[in-house]
Amino acid sequence: MVMKPSPSDAPARKDGAGPTAATQTVRRTMVTLVCSLVVMLPWPVLGILLTQSQFDEPEEAAISFGGVTMLVLIIPAAIIGGDWGDAFIVLIALTWGLAWLVPPMVLRRRLRQRNTWLALLGSQCVFAFAQAALGAMMVIGKNV
Repeated sequence: MVMKPSPSDAPARKDGAGPTAATQTVRRTMVTLVCSLVVMLPWPVLGILLTQSQFDEPEEAAISFGGVTMLVLIIPAAIIGGDWGDAFIVLIALTWGLAWLVPPMVLRRRLRQRNTWLALLGSQCVFAFAQAALGAMMVIGKNV
């Protein structure tokens, strides 16, 4: 029995009728970004829902997205002093966004292997969980 190649296995044609390698890479990268967001987003949302009653200000919800980042930035903030509220939120958003966008972009050529793809999603899930767990502990700890 002879197996026919699937359309995605067919080489790209010059007349534009078939998918090109660039199109497949872009499509794969977009799917990976969506999957990354799906595995990363539930943890901070769960952290916000669990600790919402203990917020003094609505801006404290950002801590669920950046607990580990907050831990690193708290030392320079204590030394320098001043109001770091908005700066913390921007740095947390920047760190979380980079953790979402950079790994799929850097690894996009290697993401053809299933193990690499699962390792990427697993590491992003663990990162988001650690951020949310430490953020929830910080919110709970400030009220003790």
